[in-house]
Amino acid sequence: MRIIGTSGQVWGPIGQGDMGIFSLDDLLAVIGDGWIDQGSWFRVSEELIIRKDRPFADKGGLRPVLLMSRPGPNSVIYTRSASCRGGFDHPKHSHFEGSKGCVLTMRGWVKTAPVTVPSSALNHKTYSCLEPDDTGLKTWLLSLGVT
Repeated sequence: MRIIGTSGQVWGPIGQGDMGIFSLDDLLAVIGDGWIDQGSWFRVSEELIIRKDRPFADKGGLRPVLLMSRPGPNSVIYTRSASCRGGFDHPKHSHFEGSKGCVLTMRGWVKTAPVTVPSSALNHKTYSCLEPDDTGLKTWLLSLGVT
């Protein structure tokens, strides 16, 4: 079995013969990351987060970011800080057992100014969790005109 990607690349199975197991990275490269939902949280490197043609912060490391729109080549995201007040007062997450990747373990503040990040930074390796519906954050962002 072979899969031909949208840019003509051929993906084959790992191992011999027509049937085999594809790696998750190969499969996602072919089908894309269409599983990303509005309200998905990711952990993104600080150096990738751009605001007005400059880095968002000079702290280094990873920052929680919220995707609220459909990603294109660049994605508009909202940053969260556990130390800088201002914006939406966002409680820590307490998910059910299945969300072990959630990094929102402290109270923080989601900033109102959107920033951009390359959409390639939003993937299954950087995914944290989905924002619960009962926090009010998505409703708050939508009231600001986020689509």
